[in-house]
Amino acid sequence: MPLATCDWAATILSPRNEADGEGNIIKKLILAGTVALIATSAFARGGGGGHGGSHSISGYFRSSGTYVRPSGATNPNRTQFDNYSTKGNVNPYSGAVGTKTPK
Repeated sequence: MPLATCDWAATILSPRNEADGEGNIIKKLILAGTVALIATSAFARGGGGGHGGSHSISGYFRSSGTYVRPSGATNPNRTQFDNYSTKGNVNPYSGAVGTKTPK
């Protein structure tokens, strides 16, 4: 939601009269900057503040004795379009290009 469409922000940020001192203007600028910073950081995480991103998978031994090296994977969600192995995506850890078609 853009900052300009928020009624509460418009009320706080609008000048009340010409006699507003520098202190009030600074407070308003600090408030506007804080709101913008919070909104930007929430959307930068991916999905409007969701739990996007990736995680590490530790190495382990299979029951056959084969060692499986550590790797990375995207966090689970309801889509396959952002998985590293999906066509059009590139694994940032290995550089491998995705080959799978999403279901």
